[in-house]
Amino acid sequence: MSVDNKPFIRNLTLRLLKARKSRNIVAIFAIALTTFLFTIVFTLSGNMLYTIQEQTMRQVGTSAHGGLKMITAKQYDNFAKSPLIKDISFNRYLGLAENDALKKGHFEINYFEEKQAKWNFAFPDIGKMPQADDELVCSTITLDALGIPHKIGGTVPIMFSIGDKHYTKQFKLSGYWEGDAAASTQQIGVSRKFINSVISENNIPRDDYTGTISADVYFSNAVDIENKMEQLITERGYSIDDIAYGVNWAYATGKIDLTTVAIGAFVLILISLSGYLIIYSIFAISVTADIRFYGLLKTIGATRQQIRRIVLGQALILSSIGIPIGLLIGYVVGTLFVPIAVSFMNFDSLSARSANPLIFIFSVLFSLLTVFISCHKPGRIAAKVSPVEAVKFNDLNVNDKRKSKQTRAVTPFSFTWANITRNKKKLCVIVLSLSLSLILLNSVFSASKSFDMDKYVSESIISDFSVADYTVFGTDTNKNLEGVSVNFLREAKKYGATDISNIYYHSKSGTDVSTPLQIYGIDKTILGSFSNFNYEKLQSGNYCLVANYVVGDGSVSVPSVGDMVELTNDKGESREFEVAAITNQYPRSISSRFYYANGLTILLADDIFLNFFGSTQPMQTNFNTRPDKIMKLETWLKKYTNRENSNLDFISRESLKLEFIDMRNTYITLGGCLAFVLALIGVLNFTNAIVASIYARRREFAMLQSVGMTGKQLKMTLLFEGSGYTFLTAMFTATVGFALTYFITLLIAGQAWFFKQSVTILPSIICFPILFILCATVPLVCYSKLTRESIIERLRME
Repeated sequence: MSVDNKPFIRNLTLRLLKARKSRNIVAIFAIALTTFLFTIVFTLSGNMLYTIQEQTMRQVGTSAHGGLKMITAKQYDNFAKSPLIKDISFNRYLGLAENDALKKGHFEINYFEEKQAKWNFAFPDIGKMPQADDELVCSTITLDALGIPHKIGGTVPIMFSIGDKHYTKQFKLSGYWEGDAAASTQQIGVSRKFINSVISENNIPRDDYTGTISADVYFSNAVDIENKMEQLITERGYSIDDIAYGVNWAYATGKIDLTTVAIGAFVLILISLSGYLIIYSIFAISVTADIRFYGLLKTIGATRQQIRRIVLGQALILSSIGIPIGLLIGYVVGTLFVPIAVSFMNFDSLSARSANPLIFIFSVLFSLLTVFISCHKPGRIAAKVSPVEAVKFNDLNVNDKRKSKQTRAVTPFSFTWANITRNKKKLCVIVLSLSLSLILLNSVFSASKSFDMDKYVSESIISDFSVADYTVFGTDTNKNLEGVSVNFLREAKKYGATDISNIYYHSKSGTDVSTPLQIYGIDKTILGSFSNFNYEKLQSGNYCLVANYVVGDGSVSVPSVGDMVELTNDKGESREFEVAAITNQYPRSISSRFYYANGLTILLADDIFLNFFGSTQPMQTNFNTRPDKIMKLETWLKKYTNRENSNLDFISRESLKLEFIDMRNTYITLGGCLAFVLALIGVLNFTNAIVASIYARRREFAMLQSVGMTGKQLKMTLLFEGSGYTFLTAMFTATVGFALTYFITLLIAGQAWFFKQSVTILPSIICFPILFILCATVPLVCYSKLTRESIIERLRME
């Protein structure tokens, strides 16, 4: 029979919800909490991806999809006509600023079209683009380096060279913008009139970049940019080899880090599981409490499908309230966390916030999916129950298949254990829900313990301080590899520098028939930082070490132990050294920070090096100091490298430690917050289950008290019941949870090169007393409310 009873089912669903107001509040809170979790994860991840992409664009130097480099004006006009391009703009290169105050950075002078300036993050926030030949725009970083106030109209002296001709020009500041320290290049924008006049009065060599045009292009989308760039070049009649081009790797979304995907999937699964546990628990308890009602519906002809529709209808109505609440709170909290996460990632100049609709779409979809899965089984239970079973149903006979009767002494412990294990599904849900947060907390702290600070620091430094010319630490191609003066070393000793170790450098670029060499002069301390070879053997002057490092196609054969290596100095003198050993890769922290393709690294004792290649200043100096003098020495180094010798720069062990701590705190803060929310879900799940269980058994307790159980015995039974859940949670966390902690730690932190596996369950041990108090308090609070009614009143309840 086809009966139009949908309005009846809908009204029945609404009336059932109205009759269960307190239970609805708990369900709405659970759904909102689950949605909150999804929203905060999608908000954080979405904003972080947005922030990282923008930061990467700033490092690349443009937000455009791709760029055409060193083209002529005629070629630019040709490209601008292409139908493949959505938008195009250009800049014209003049040179690099050569002021002493700007040496440690890369300050590039260009003329920018207005669009190009915006794309290259070189458009003034305050003021305007330069028009006159004596106007310029620059970042606050440039102004600060020159010691010039942030004031429109101020004088900005800029030095640069065109070939052999040197310029010193006094410009007026027409505009400026907030600088980004992470940008690889600091831009200085000049007028078109000025750059044209300078270029016209100089004879620019063909191989010089000065005067060349670079164009940035946007396509209709960022899919397969490299192929689009190649298609653009060939479509305009050029060969790929004729035009230099670049692809903005900030858009390289096709290159997905599988580890990051695994971590993201794990977090989503964890949230889904937590949401499922609590929402399932609430609907299962709700169905159990209303099971007689569903049985009575069966007696008047309700079908399984209709009863399922009632349960699902309740879930949808509650979701329509809980999901928007979770979305709003999750997005607000998520965006508040973005600046914190950004600061941990050292993106100090950015705190991007993205209100991408996908954040809300994904949050709603995942929340609804969790709700549907969670209420599926309770709906099936309600639909399957027969009227007779519904009348007999109570919390005592759930899955109770025991038929035999056993006679045993009844104690509070045995009675408690029977109560806990009578519904094994409920027991598993509560224990798993409580354990999840503890396992995640253990994993977060295990990950932070697995980050080896010594390994992290030793990758960049082997002593308390390392000093070299700023070009050695930077990415400059022209490096000053003899930058540490005797005067500096003398001054450093006065401020407490000890254990001074110098590294000397000599190179031979090689020819078509010879191997390019990098030769280092090192002392015993330097050698001991990466090898246990006998230094005295090196000091004999007959031996050298070869670092097993070859960059390129591998066509160079590495000498074997016992082979002779011939070295030549600048005077043309030659000397042979026997290869005493092949060492591991020469550490980058004590190298020139670049390598020759198909080259070799040769190591000599420092006195032998100086004797053969001649007296020279060290490339790099490493030294220690007493713990109580570290801050004093670091303060002096900052002052010395900024004022007395701006060519020098330094790295300190303390600054690297702070960097490491910030990175480690990222894991602890974000992971700890997630663990806290999961703990809240677990406690809520436990509270809801216990309250519902005690409420369902209030008549049973009244019967027990009517035959002699005292209030004290009942109170102890409930206390043991709550404590029993804590004990089982502790056992699960310490056994199965320990194994899970091991694998989760490996998943979220194992990709770090400074990772060293260390698993701990100490955080959960610290949390167990708190969990015990909570699990013991909830039943006692329920008992106090339960005993407000007399035994007679409770016995009369159906």
